[in-house]
Amino acid sequence: MRASLAATAVTGALLVALVAVPAAAQQFRLGGYVKGQYMHTDEGAPQDKLDITMLRPWVKGQLGDDVALFAMYHLSTAGSGMLLDSWLAWKDPWAQSQLRGGQFQVPVGFENPLSSSKLDFITRSYVTTGVFPGSYDTGLTVDGVLGHMNGELPLHYVLSSLSGKGRGNWDFGWKRDTSLVIGLPLAKGSEFQGSYYWGVRRHDLGFGLKWQDEKWRVQGEWFNGAAGALAHDGWYLLGRYDLTPKQYVAARFEEYDPDHATVAGARERWTLGYGIFPAKSIRVLANLELRDGPAAFANDRFGVEAQYVW
Repeated sequence: MRASLAATAVTGALLVALVAVPAAAQQFRLGGYVKGQYMHTDEGAPQDKLDITMLRPWVKGQLGDDVALFAMYHLSTAGSGMLLDSWLAWKDPWAQSQLRGGQFQVPVGFENPLSSSKLDFITRSYVTTGVFPGSYDTGLTVDGVLGHMNGELPLHYVLSSLSGKGRGNWDFGWKRDTSLVIGLPLAKGSEFQGSYYWGVRRHDLGFGLKWQDEKWRVQGEWFNGAAGALAHDGWYLLGRYDLTPKQYVAARFEEYDPDHATVAGARERWTLGYGIFPAKSIRVLANLELRDGPAAFANDRFGVEAQYVW
């Protein structure tokens, strides 16, 4: 009942905003992306799978100068559809901070807030999917910069109050999860990020470092925490080199242990990737995964993914 009322309240707020803002000040755009994937599992019982992994149409809009909205729906051949992003954001007049409310990807780390259409590889890292299962949550978040007005290196912060229950849980109760992210540019092209997530069911401490120039990008993240009685930790390190403006190669190594008490659950993976943009709206990825871990994570895999964005 509470979730239904909360979802109704968010929808009502959106409708009020649409009515209150003059039509001339409203700007909307429709878009989306679709991904098709072939995956071959090489060891054990060899498998070949061809699938439409996701079809995600979205709408984004601007209500006047300070309010933005975004909504995205997910469809796939693997199951029923679901609403992913659904949020409103207000930017202060000085462009130093933004308040966002609704459903969105948990804004912690470099990789988790990134759209699936912009990943370097076909899949996210083990540690990202382990620490943030489902990737999404509902709540409020404020992000901004400090020091920008004085010409100093801007410190970036993101403070969030989340339901802690994942996508579709519009719970506005007092028992909330909280996350704080601090990002600091160290030099041109580099950024350090520290984060802490503390909630009703889990907590996580994280650090990340990223450096890039015109052709290279090196990025790594480490997380350590616990979900209930299960203590976990993991990290990844990736490097990407742009061969041309339309082609790149990338490699990533990662380790993740979802439960320190069970050594057999630890897993590691090398991912070697090649990406090409044969057209502005088309990207093709080829990934080779060399995996080691429990049975479900032991088989090496080779995959090809084609993506079209409109």
